[in-house]
Amino acid sequence: MSLLPKPRGFRDYSLSALAMTGLLLFLFWVEASGEIGWADAALALSASALLVLAIILARRNEKAAWIARPPQWIIPLGTLGALILTFGAIYADQYLLHRKDITADRLQLHLIIALVIISVSSVRLLKRKVAPRQPL
Repeated sequence: MSLLPKPRGFRDYSLSALAMTGLLLFLFWVEASGEIGWADAALALSASALLVLAIILARRNEKAAWIARPPQWIIPLGTLGALILTFGAIYADQYLLHRKDITADRLQLHLIIALVIISVSSVRLLKRKVAPRQPL
């Protein structure tokens, strides 16, 4: 499904949370067009920890049918969930910490970006060869 290995231990999950925190801080810096502070870092860390905890809870039972044989709608739904968390953290940072209003133009731009990312992931999913399903 993905090119990266599945995370197994605390170190793998903490490294993915650290990478997500760095990505969110970069996005906060791009959107803020000014200074970012410790409150931005705390918000990025909490959002990335929330994402990692959601991944851990979703993968709690690796033998679940939706993990062993995922339906085609799981990957776009997971992509949509990650995008909602990312853009939600960006909007929370802008509105709560930098006192910027959320305009319709900004929402439209981010909606277009999200639709492009979801469509690209869906097209990649459809182009991938699907192995025949085997019973567990």
